Amino acid sequence: MESRWDDAIATPLGDDPLALRVYSSRLLGQEPDLVLHGGGNTSVKATVRNFFGDDEAVLYVKGSGWDLATIEAVGFAPVRLVPLQRLAQLPHLSDSDMVTQQRAALLDPNAPNPSVEAILHAVIPRRYVDHTHADAIVTLSNTPEGEQRLRDLYGERVLFVPYVMPGFILAREIYTLTRGIDWSQYRGMVLLHHGVFTFADEARTAYEAMIDLVSEAEAALQRADAIHIALAPPQRHLLTLARIRQAVSQVRGQAVVAQWDQRPEAVGFANLPQVQDIATRGPSPRTM
Repeated sequence: MESRWDDAIATPLGDDPLALRVYSSRLLGQEPDLVLHGGGNTSVKATVRNFFGDDEAVLYVKGSGWDLATIEAVGFAPVRLVPLQRLAQLPHLSDSDMVTQQRAALLDPNAPNPSVEAILHAVIPRRYVDHTHADAIVTLSNTPEGEQRLRDLYGERVLFVPYVMPGFILAREIYTLTRGIDWSQYRGMVLLHHGVFTFADEARTAYEAMIDLVSEAEAALQRADAIHIALAPPQRHLLTLARIRQAVSQVRGQAVVAQWDQRPEAVGFANLPQVQDIATRGPSPRTM
């Protein structure tokens, strides 16, 4: 994976943290191997002048419903940083209370709901924080002995966190695990079976750390000859499609629309000898 960073675009943004946050977030969102529509989240910490003229530490974090590929400044929810950090110290916090408290900490009541990972972003003591569900890293993580493979690959440069349900539970886990560590020793943090975080005080550094870690994982998959994608030319079976649509409509009790995905990747997947086993498993509980 190559860096898309372009100084010709970034330099005119100056030192505006939110403008740089928007720019590097879009770069991440343009990589389908990092995030799909709506996935991933990013943040930047800044000091702003509040309504009373006082300086206040704020976390601008991706708002729910926004896509990283097209996000704008208004897509980042401005949340007071200190209340978020205090939430991480609580022993328990329900989902409903988390949403309520995050909204109560907003500087702008009209802003979107902060990401479910907002508390986690708040406890990472770096200005820019990037989080993706990078295919290559998750693929390695999900293999037998995946954690050891990743540890062998990244060594001491990366923190490793066992799978924990995203939200407060994950934020609390990382808050507990990282008390007293020297964050400057790490380029990122792998959440096993989930994704990866990178962080830095500069937007470009955090972004390119993500690209570098993912590139290393992609290279490891290539060395293991595990990067091959099955492809096959499309074959039209319109009567079969019609029968499937009819059967599903009867089960649903109403007419449904059927769409045939004839991309080479889809046809290649359908032709895999183990497709019945793979396709009927459903999403892993570890990644839901």
